[in-house]
Amino acid sequence: MTVRVLARRVAGVLLVTSLALTSALTATATAQETEADVAVEVSAPRNILPPGGWTSVYTHVRNVGTAPANDVQFTITLPPQLQVSSTETSSEWDCESQGGTATCEHVGPLEPGATPFHFRFSAGVPYDAPIGTTVTATASVSTTSPESNTTDNHSEKSIRFVGKGVVEGRIWHDLNANGVREPGEPPVDSIGISFRALDDEDFDGFSNTFQGEYWEELAAKRFQAHVSLYKDSWRFTTPNVGDETTDSDFVPTTENTWYRDGTSQIFTVEAGARHVLDLGVVAVPNP
Repeated sequence: MTVRVLARRVAGVLLVTSLALTSALTATATAQETEADVAVEVSAPRNILPPGGWTSVYTHVRNVGTAPANDVQFTITLPPQLQVSSTETSSEWDCESQGGTATCEHVGPLEPGATPFHFRFSAGVPYDAPIGTTVTATASVSTTSPESNTTDNHSEKSIRFVGKGVVEGRIWHDLNANGVREPGEPPVDSIGISFRALDDEDFDGFSNTFQGEYWEELAAKRFQAHVSLYKDSWRFTTPNVGDETTDSDFVPTTENTWYRDGTSQIFTVEAGARHVLDLGVVAVPNP
């Protein structure tokens, strides 16, 4: 190979430049700027689970590079403590799954900036799950195309097994609106309470009442309780008045055309323990 060398004198110093070297460096930089970069991420919105609980484990793949990625393939493996009940994906992936392991190949090249539909495992926690332990779901992705970065080809998500506790309480009609539950004040059964976790994305549904009392078994983690009242029927009584055994534990937060919303303080459910949240409401007079 013939290498052209340019020489010039600047301030008494002879500078020598290799055109071949400059061209090689430029070509390398250009190649890196136009390479693929496939990335994988494992997520589990519900990741603090009790025995008998369930979760969805998602695998997300993206091409964050600037060139198409060919023969993109990923493998997701769940820990053996999770029992798979179903899977979900789209025709963008050609998948084979057995137990808690699935391998999927993207149909055709994965274009730059593309984020194909996820792959999802739905899985349950057996009742004999080892409480207090943490297990891990793992995933890896590969491509036959050159990649500018391979540090994002692997992902993990931890899932923790915890015990259960109980949240219970009473909902009553505060006839004199003094914030204290007193003898003779009737129960209310037309209002339900929902529970939202703080440390994962668990939304534990809706607890109805019977004769003004409710009882809900929850995973041992932090929650906040939420209530919505029909504006033309109820409003919240004054919270946190007097004794904890007779007061209301819900504070009004927001309202719109139809509802008044309120929340409890953030509380922690302890395994094997009971937590009490009461709600007092005041009837809104009909016009």
